[in-house]
Amino acid sequence: MLHDSVLQFEHLPLLPQATPPLSNLIRSINLTWLSALYAAVTTVILIPASIVIYRLYFHPLAKYPGPRLWAASRLPFAYTMTTGLLPYKIHEFHEKYGPIVRLAPNEISFTNEEAWADIYEKPRGLPQLQKDQTQLYLAPGLAKSILTEPSDVAHGRMRRNFAHAVAEKTLRESEPILLKYFDKLIGRLRENVDKPINIISWYEYTLFDTIGDLLFGQPFDCLERSSSHFWVALLYTWVKGATFLGMAERFPPLINVVMRLLPKHLRESEITHRKLTIDMLDRRMKATDPRPDFLSRVLEFADTPTGMTYSEIMESSKVIMVGGAETSASALSAITYYLLSTPSAMAKLTAEIRSAFKSESEINMASVQSLKYTHAVIHEGLRLFPPLPGSMRRIVPAEGRLIAGHYMPGGTIVVVDTYAAGRSSRNFTRATEFCPERQLGSDPEFQHDKLKAIRPFSVGPRDCLGKSLALAEMKIILARVVFNFDLQLLDQEKDWLAGIPVYTFWEKPPLMVKLSHAVR
Repeated sequence: MLHDSVLQFEHLPLLPQATPPLSNLIRSINLTWLSALYAAVTTVILIPASIVIYRLYFHPLAKYPGPRLWAASRLPFAYTMTTGLLPYKIHEFHEKYGPIVRLAPNEISFTNEEAWADIYEKPRGLPQLQKDQTQLYLAPGLAKSILTEPSDVAHGRMRRNFAHAVAEKTLRESEPILLKYFDKLIGRLRENVDKPINIISWYEYTLFDTIGDLLFGQPFDCLERSSSHFWVALLYTWVKGATFLGMAERFPPLINVVMRLLPKHLRESEITHRKLTIDMLDRRMKATDPRPDFLSRVLEFADTPTGMTYSEIMESSKVIMVGGAETSASALSAITYYLLSTPSAMAKLTAEIRSAFKSESEINMASVQSLKYTHAVIHEGLRLFPPLPGSMRRIVPAEGRLIAGHYMPGGTIVVVDTYAAGRSSRNFTRATEFCPERQLGSDPEFQHDKLKAIRPFSVGPRDCLGKSLALAEMKIILARVVFNFDLQLLDQEKDWLAGIPVYTFWEKPPLMVKLSHAVR
C-alpha cells in the first residue's frame, strides 16, 4: 500500500514554482549595474589616479623639481608643444625651479654646463646615449639620415662619408661658389636701397642658393627670382607636420587620429618634398662632368660596405640643406634684429668692419677670422636665438647614468635645453640682453658668465658637421652687408622676438628694414 501510494505521489503533476518578486529582479539588475560601474570607475579613475600618485611621490624622478601637472602626465608638455611655445615655457620653469627640471614623468631638462658632456659626448668605456626617435615623425619604411640614424655604427659610417664636404680643404675650394652668391646678394640689395624689405627672405634666398649649388650642383635661383623655391617653402611645412606627428607617437592610440586631423597639405608635404629631393639628386648623379662638390666623395663610394645607400644619401641631403641654409638664415635674422635694437653694438661692429677692409672684395673666408667683435656678435646672437631652440633629447641606457652628478635611471629622457641654458640667469649676467662684450672674455662685468653652457652646434660624436661652414657663411654675409649698407629697423615699436612660434624651426615673422648706402 505504501509503495503504491508513493508511486501515485510521484506521478502527481508538479506544482508551478513561485515567481520571484519584481523587487528581487530589480535588485539583481542594480547589483550587476553597480558592479559594472565599479569596474568602470576603477579603470577610469582609480588606476590613473594610482599612476599619478606613483609618478608624483614614488617615481625615481619624484625628487626633482618641476611643475606637478607636467610630472604627472606628458599631456601638458604635448599641448604646449602644439602651441609653438615650448622653449619659452621650459625657460620659465628653469628660472623658477633651477638648473634641473622635471618636464614629464620620465624627462629631465638641464641648463648647467656639466650636462653637455655627460649627455652628448661618448664616455670612455660606456655606450653613447641614444637619440629619442620621437622628436620628428619618420614615415615607416624610409631610410634613416645622418640626423635620424639611431645606430652609432651606422651614423659614424654616414658621418665619415660626408666629412670631406666640410673639411678645411673642401671649404677653401668651395669659397668661390660662396662668394658668387654673396656678391649676388649685395647686388640685389643695392637694387632695393631705400625700400622696405624683409631681410630674412634675402638671407634665405642666398643661403639656399649657395647650399643647393654646393650639394646638388645647381642653385634654387631664389636670388634670381627674388622668391623662395617650392622645395624651400615646402621644407617648413614638412618639418611642422613631422613635429606634430612625432609628439603624437608618444600616445599610440592618438597617432592615427592626429594623422587624420592634420591638414592634407601637412600630411602630404613630406612625400612631395622627398620626390623633389630625388629629382635633384638624380640630376646631380647623371651629370656627365660634374665639378667637385659636397656629394662627390659620397657618390664615389655609394652602395659599398663603407659607403651609403641611395636612400641614405637622399634623406641625408635634406638634412645637409637645412643645416647649411635654414639655421644660418635664422641666426643672421636674429643677429640683425639685435644689432638694430642695440645701437652701441651696431656702432662697434660697423667700426670694426669698415676699418678692416678697403673694398668688399677683401671680405672672404680668411680675412673675417680676424674680426673679433664680429665673432662675439655672432656667438651672442646664437646664445639668445639658437637656430634649433628645441631640445636634442637622449635616452639613458638600462643601467642608468650619472648626469651632472645626478643619477638618472634607465629609460629617462635627458636634455640640455639650448634656449633655456642660453638665457639662464644662473649662467649669465643680464641674461636676456644682447651684450657681445661677454663673448670677448675681457669685460669684468661678465667674468662669472658660464660660456660653456652654450653649445649651439652641440658636442660629441653627433655635433653639427657643418659648423665651420655655417660660421663662415654668417661672418662673410654679415660683414659684407654692414660694409655696404646702413640699416634701419622699421616698426621699431614692435618686438620682433615676442612669442615667435617654434616647431623644430622658428616660424619667423617678417623683419622689415630699410637699407641706405653706407656713409663712411
